[in-house]
Amino acid sequence: GRPKVLYMKPFRKDAWELITRSALPDEYDVAAHAKADGVLPLRPAQVESLHWELCQVRDPRGRNRTFHIGTLLAIFTMAVASGAKDLKEAHAFAERLTNAQLRDLGCPRRKDALGHEVAGEYVRPSYNAFYALLRHRDKAGRYDFDVADYAARLSAWTTAQAGKLPRHLAADGKFVSEVVGLVSVVDAESGEVVAVAPASKMEGLKGRCEYPVVLKTLAGMDLSGAVVSTDALSCQDDTAHTVLANGGDYVLQVKKNQKGLLEQCVELGRIRPLVGDFKKKELNRGRQEIRETKVYCVIDPVDAGFPGARTVIRTYREVWETRKTGKKDKFGRDIRRPVGKPTKETAWHVSSLAPDSRGAEEFAGIVRTHWCVEAYHGKRDNGYHEDAFTRRCDLNVMAAMMVARSFGMWICARHPDRTVSEVRRDLFLHPPKLFRVMTKGGLL
Repeated sequence: GRPKVLYMKPFRKDAWELITRSALPDEYDVAAHAKADGVLPLRPAQVESLHWELCQVRDPRGRNRTFHIGTLLAIFTMAVASGAKDLKEAHAFAERLTNAQLRDLGCPRRKDALGHEVAGEYVRPSYNAFYALLRHRDKAGRYDFDVADYAARLSAWTTAQAGKLPRHLAADGKFVSEVVGLVSVVDAESGEVVAVAPASKMEGLKGRCEYPVVLKTLAGMDLSGAVVSTDALSCQDDTAHTVLANGGDYVLQVKKNQKGLLEQCVELGRIRPLVGDFKKKELNRGRQEIRETKVYCVIDPVDAGFPGARTVIRTYREVWETRKTGKKDKFGRDIRRPVGKPTKETAWHVSSLAPDSRGAEEFAGIVRTHWCVEAYHGKRDNGYHEDAFTRRCDLNVMAAMMVARSFGMWICARHPDRTVSEVRRDLFLHPPKLFRVMTKGGLL
């Protein structure tokens, strides 16, 4: 046949002389003899399937069980991600799986009346199988299926998919019925959930309130190069120590729950020189907003009375309600004008970032994008109707379903051009898409 034509582009002036030598220089010898066969473009942790991760969850049931816990949790997680509102709908989802999918998830073979295995056919989990696992109780009548362990395994997998690039992580909690909740750590730029953990406001559950759960979740993460932001509830010394110890930086909101720190920030804003300021005017959701950000330097963390503090950020907002004027601009958009008196608000944040490491506009962006976690909660409510349907369930099932929906939201973050409802309906109509993510190492 015809000889192949190889086109080469030099990246340095002496490239041709180097490759035409009889022997390469010593610095290139290792690459010339490297074996690249079978090298994956992803790290091993990213290739590991979520199904395998869920198999590591502690099983509270005895030995007389038909289905492995990883099989049941994998089906339950996919069912809730595609819109299942309770265990009955999760069982209906299991009935739709093919024999090949059941085989890959580790379901046992079906047997005929004589006890012989039927080739190519596998048993589907019943409603009672899900019920017995998620509502399993010990001899004292307490739930012993550990939702926190389930959330930790799911978080370990999503964290492996996220990689270690510098990012802004926003942490916040969401509660349903003011009893059962979920703490989420979200990538503020992509909206992708990185870690989740169940929380509770029930009396007697020590260490399950929002703040200790946030602290424990951050303590178990590699925060190298990340900026972590939280609301005023988590503005505590322990939060700052945890983030700094794990290699990250923090931007924490300061309110009256930290009265002494708030007064100190106001005082530093008065006496310290202004490092930078940024002002922005925008129209958002029918409201006109003027936001002014000022950045002040903390010479010594002792001055702020907070561990690792190097910067104080002051954000002043004025918000007006607007109405249409009946006119349009050159782009065809409605021209609106302010109505009434503005709502004024001043917010303070303390950060471990050096004041000269970022401009005032970037600090303003960190403060603003922290509230993407509220948008994330809103998407959960709008796409999965979480507040409406979750109340029907038992408390332990309710917590497990909130954790499982995080897997659905992780998938939705990879389709930013589509709504959560659209992605959820697509997953419901095409289970193989969910199955591929569950068993093929997160390759979407």
